[in-house]
Amino acid sequence: MMTKMLTPKKAPPKKAPAKKSPATKAKPRKPRAAAKKTKSKAKKSGKRGWLKILWGISWKAGLALAALLLFVGIYLDSVVKQRFEGQLFDLPTVVYARVLDLSPGTPVSLVQVKNELDVLNYRKVNAPRHPGEYSSSSTKIEMIRRPFEFVDGPEADRHVMLHFNGNELTRIQSLEKKGDMGYLRVEPKMLGMLEKSNDEQRLFLKRNQFPEVMVDALLATEDRNFYQHDGVSPLAIARAMVVNVKAGRTVQGGSTLTQQLAKNLFLSSERTLWRKVREAYIALILDHRYSKDRILEAYLNEVYLGQNGGQAIHGFGLASRLYFGQPIQELRIDQLALLVGMVKGPSYYNPVRYPERAKTRRDLVLRLLMQQDILTPRQYEEAASRDLDIQDNPRIASRQPAYFQQVNIELKKYVGDRFEAKKGIRVFTSLDPVSQDKLEKSIARKVPDLSKTAGNKLEAAAIAVDRNTGEIRAMVGGKRTGYDGFNRALNASRPIGSLVKPAIYLTALEQPQKYTLATTLKDTPLSLKGSKGSVWSPSNFDRKFRGDVPLYVALSKSYNVPTVRLGMQLGIDSVSDTIGKLGVDKNEIRPVPSMFLGSFSLTPFQVAQMYQTITNSGRIAPLSALRSVLDNDGEVLYQ
Repeated sequence: MMTKMLTPKKAPPKKAPAKKSPATKAKPRKPRAAAKKTKSKAKKSGKRGWLKILWGISWKAGLALAALLLFVGIYLDSVVKQRFEGQLFDLPTVVYARVLDLSPGTPVSLVQVKNELDVLNYRKVNAPRHPGEYSSSSTKIEMIRRPFEFVDGPEADRHVMLHFNGNELTRIQSLEKKGDMGYLRVEPKMLGMLEKSNDEQRLFLKRNQFPEVMVDALLATEDRNFYQHDGVSPLAIARAMVVNVKAGRTVQGGSTLTQQLAKNLFLSSERTLWRKVREAYIALILDHRYSKDRILEAYLNEVYLGQNGGQAIHGFGLASRLYFGQPIQELRIDQLALLVGMVKGPSYYNPVRYPERAKTRRDLVLRLLMQQDILTPRQYEEAASRDLDIQDNPRIASRQPAYFQQVNIELKKYVGDRFEAKKGIRVFTSLDPVSQDKLEKSIARKVPDLSKTAGNKLEAAAIAVDRNTGEIRAMVGGKRTGYDGFNRALNASRPIGSLVKPAIYLTALEQPQKYTLATTLKDTPLSLKGSKGSVWSPSNFDRKFRGDVPLYVALSKSYNVPTVRLGMQLGIDSVSDTIGKLGVDKNEIRPVPSMFLGSFSLTPFQVAQMYQTITNSGRIAPLSALRSVLDNDGEVLYQ
């Protein structure tokens, strides 16, 4: 049996792998889809990281901003609350003239009462229908007395007929109650503000004292949605932006009345974003805290409406006095529209400097009132056809600087520390505006005539006094009657000359057993030796001597020599005592014989005091200007 040996087959030889050049050497590669996925994840991861960082910064910044706004809000809220619940404005001290008291039997003529009404800017009409109007005949005056808050309380307007017989008021007839009245008080003239250094002046009025049609005009012009928005009006802001973009410049503002009030009361006029933010914030606080009428009242009293000299006029109440010389309640609709139109730009629409601009703006306000059916087309045409009708020389009132100095003296003396400036105090005085006007005109007329012979350095002073009460009715401190400087009526001492003579003759007539009006006095040459050897020889004004003259003739003719002889008989001390009893400080008198001819000096005020006592039968009444003083709440500080 043959056996075959099986041997394994040899494997074929392996081929050596082909060598590649370094340039074509293959790198290990991942699949393309996986690479893209990895890149996408990396990008997303990076984006999430930035978003996370931004979110972290944002919420922290937001939190910080919220905290800041909260802090600012708390601070602004406290500022608003403190201002609004304290005294909102610095209010000037308002000075009034005397109240004219009328009753049947009062010795006053129809002409005198008419003069009083003219000084008070009452309007003469055919038939009075409104307060501040009057008509007159030869024996009667029909008038509607304005409402006024007197010292003892407010009084409504009064429609009356005054009946006169010559220089006497015989009857006061009430045309409302169809009967007679026992008395009537005519409101006093506002003389002006006592403080002359205030940059701002205003006459505060309550919300219900402003005419409703004026408020309607203001809202129609400045803030139609005042009673609907919350202090800030996004719609108004957006509308203003559109108008301004179309115009290419700022022609319309988006601020509400509340925002305007916030800016005026609490902020400066700088134009920055931060100021606008605070303005809006305060407006929101005001609207949240206070009623719309309270906010409106503040605005009506705060808004700037022009200048009076160096003083800014704020509020419609005082602007009415400045431009029209009347209380705002008595203005016509066209006059009210003029004031409302000035809100946009008191300087630009100043009716004194730019009457045409002011009239155009006024007519626009009237047209808006017509469009809102507040005025009929006929009322609009009538109002728009009127002239501006402002005062020829716009001013708040006829401030009397010399008289006000005396008022200040008496306030310090009688009221003292209870008087506080800028607290809205009302001061009632004894000044008679008709007498003051006549005194000023008399000086303005007389001084130039006298200056023709005396020279231009001639000055003047005058004081008019009620001889029974001692109340000062008028005072002028210099030939420039409105000049607030050196007051010659109070401070200019001059030798009084023959004004002293009545005191000498009174001293004699107080001794009836020795002197009467018929007593003979010698008018012969006289020489008196002084202590140092000097000789004084008085003479009469005409250099003549008349021998013996009766006492009453020597007084009435103002003879010097008989007066000196009489004074020497009476004695210097006796005459000085009499002058003291008449109200003159004896320290003002130099005790020498020449005092009998008035060689000592007194002021016009002191001479007026002396003659008040003489003309009041020897009863002295200290000269005074002050009648009563009331604080802002109506409490009497002095009476």
